[in-house]
Amino acid sequence: MKIAIFTNTFSPHVGGVARSVSSLAGGLRAGGHQVLVVAPKFQDHEDSTDDIVRIPAYQQFAGTDFSVPSPVSMSLTRRLDAFAPDIVHSHHPFLLGGTALRVAAARNTPIVCTYHTRYDLYGHYVIHNSDITRRLALGLSIGYCNLCDAVIAPSKSIAAFAALNRVKTMTVVIPTGVNTVPLDETDTAGLRARSAIPADAFVVGHVGRLAQEKNLGYLTAALIRFLHAAPEAHALITGHGEMSALMAADFAEAGVARRVHMTGVLTGVDLSRAYASMDVFAFSSVSETQGLVLIEAMATGAPVLALDAPARATWSSTAKTADCWRAMPRPRPSPKHWTGSPPARRTRSATCGSGRKGLQLNSRRKPRSRKSSISTRH
Repeated sequence: MKIAIFTNTFSPHVGGVARSVSSLAGGLRAGGHQVLVVAPKFQDHEDSTDDIVRIPAYQQFAGTDFSVPSPVSMSLTRRLDAFAPDIVHSHHPFLLGGTALRVAAARNTPIVCTYHTRYDLYGHYVIHNSDITRRLALGLSIGYCNLCDAVIAPSKSIAAFAALNRVKTMTVVIPTGVNTVPLDETDTAGLRARSAIPADAFVVGHVGRLAQEKNLGYLTAALIRFLHAAPEAHALITGHGEMSALMAADFAEAGVARRVHMTGVLTGVDLSRAYASMDVFAFSSVSETQGLVLIEAMATGAPVLALDAPARATWSSTAKTADCWRAMPRPRPSPKHWTGSPPARRTRSATCGSGRKGLQLNSRRKPRSRKSSISTRH
């Protein structure tokens, strides 16, 4: 089968949708299918290839690392004529998503879309972030789904959200897979040494795109209060985005910057070592539709502390979730609970709240196994 994939974000951009599209394209090709990816150009990155059509784009939209593609390109028309797709797969409801609809209609080709993103939670990227903007974004997403022949939801919670908001098109749940083989690196000594993290220090970690919609103000406040309460603990934040500088400034103002290590984007072995260095993985986003980093953290054996949101619910809805991932061996003792009050000594705790019930964080914990878990106390 020949499949034309249209996406507004792709490599070298680092994010869940870009990774999902790349994984999908690779899996389809491995299955014997032909795939042509239509994606925007990114600054200082390769042009079109035999498998990728790069569309001219506005760089660094709204101060982010996103590129906004032009929806019209004559070179795209020629490439599609030569490729002659059997099916069109769109990953966004606008820009190249609109192009995908027109291509499918002009060629009388079936079109499938994946509901990756809750755009109603991304209003801060436009000038007027209001209830009207959010309703328009939701209406655009739902209307687009109803123009397609099938909808793919990356999780049951998003399929339910789509149905609740009147998506009438057949919807199928197909989660994005995660390759756990690159996550088996457990040698963390080098990373800790480079970051000046003591070998026996308790580390709270986070991996992800550092963007406003990830609820990082909540995470930053939680980490500051915890680090004040636990003077020997450290935080390890992997990723980059428009919130990086703001978070760093908040950590500096709070006097904990020396124990907060912001690595930027890591990949491959370096990313695996970052996960392996974490005693607990903290996740504050309520906008995720799947949350690939949650799966990666559990795959490395790191306990996950997350807010009660769709992505968290997807991976903690069954009691067998923790058994799906085998804990990797660690060069250090197993982590201990960082919630609850230990007996026989005063606890050093912090409660962080942002309109929600706070998280109770402790630097003294009872021993626990390395089995993956998700806490929903918040």
